[in-house]
Amino acid sequence: MTRPLRVLITRPAQQAQSLVAGVRELGHTALRCPTLVIETPVTSPQDTAALGTCDIAIFISQNAVTYANQLGSLDQLRQSGAAIVAIGAATASALTRLGHDVEPLGAGQSDSEQLLKHPTLQALTGKQVVLVRGEGGRDLIAQTVRARGAQLCEHIVYRRRSPTASEFEHSRALLQNVDVILCGSDEALDNLVTLAGDAIRSQLLGATLIVNSPRNQRHAELRGFYGTISVAMPAGDIGQLHALAGLPL
Repeated sequence: MTRPLRVLITRPAQQAQSLVAGVRELGHTALRCPTLVIETPVTSPQDTAALGTCDIAIFISQNAVTYANQLGSLDQLRQSGAAIVAIGAATASALTRLGHDVEPLGAGQSDSEQLLKHPTLQALTGKQVVLVRGEGGRDLIAQTVRARGAQLCEHIVYRRRSPTASEFEHSRALLQNVDVILCGSDEALDNLVTLAGDAIRSQLLGATLIVNSPRNQRHAELRGFYGTISVAMPAGDIGQLHALAGLPL
């Protein structure tokens, strides 16, 4: 009989359900430890109308879809007839469920670098492009789209922040004797390392880590993680659960 593992799930609270269920189906203990809080931005977006006239809309994450829908931005998008591209299968599925056609991406195209290889994003001179995203994060897509000649509008519909010490306190007890950490971004991992504190941090650094990309793997190594680091294929919940199922027990 395989040994059940204690698996730390760092996804935001409202997005962790499928990972929790998948970890339990594999016979392991799922430990909810959100290291990112997702919420609406302090200032409401002022550029919703741009979605009604754009040629291309790019959705950076499933959060971008969820919060754009809550703000009514997707109603504007329906009027434009724009081509829609999205990072990752979960983001594309969220748009499809809401009745939007999404330009298909190749298998494994689930990060910014791969998205920018999409045929729709090559010849952009004179095109009006809206990037639906959260505050902060990488600027690669915005910089590249502008460099290719597009007129770009960034539609900010959510923000990420680290939990406060009081918000994280209920999770602190879960950090003892963790076997595996599932982490989807550098920011989530950085917050975990910071919030854990010195005493627990040394234990976490030796745990098995499952991340979404080779870039995340390199970042984890720079932060001092020395246990096994596996990269999910594809990135996201399905790939992370597949990597978890493949771990030697």
